[in-house]
Amino acid sequence: MTANSTLARDFVKFTSYTDGRDKIYRTVQYVTRWLIWYSENGEHSSSDLLIRIKNLEAAVSLSRKLFRMARSMDFLQKASDAMKIPDDVLMTFEVLGMLGKAIWLLADHVIWFGKVKVIKVDMNWWSKISAWTWLFGIVSLILRDLRKIQNIAERAKALKVSGDSHAASTLRKEYRAARIELIKNFCDMWIPLGTLGYANKGYGASGGVVSSLIGFRQLWFKTVAK
Repeated sequence: MTANSTLARDFVKFTSYTDGRDKIYRTVQYVTRWLIWYSENGEHSSSDLLIRIKNLEAAVSLSRKLFRMARSMDFLQKASDAMKIPDDVLMTFEVLGMLGKAIWLLADHVIWFGKVKVIKVDMNWWSKISAWTWLFGIVSLILRDLRKIQNIAERAKALKVSGDSHAASTLRKEYRAARIELIKNFCDMWIPLGTLGYANKGYGASGGVVSSLIGFRQLWFKTVAK
């Protein structure tokens, strides 16, 4: 079997998962958003091309809102499960992060119904609610990730005394996972900041591209390159 056919099989397997397809759509959404920002701030943009890119971004963005319908229930379940975490600080940040994301998606659902004209919606108000709750959730998860890294550092100090190589290997994996989540959440944070006007929208689009690629890589190795 050639490398190309293997890659094709892996890609088909990846896109057979709903999350896999969403990772691709998300990457396209933020790449096009970045291109829009770059074109609108550059001198060599083609108006016809820009319109096409804007149409693609709008279509992908609206489609993703539909695909995420009822996903807020998943985050509410995760918030409930997080109540069992023994570390009170870690538990608090995890619960707040999941609740923030749940409310963000609920607001996103309302926006979708408004965009397809099922109900009349104040888009500006709901967009702000969506952005603020997403920002709240992301900041909470960043604090969660920092707490995880702090806990890992404390456990690493204890391992230096015991010299347990197997536990040290497990701890390194946990540290890498926590660090990647921190980077991804930090990049995501710029998206709502850009939406709310507290940061350049180019930063938000760039952060979205980076976090999307990280998420794509994580899911690829989880589902395909096992």
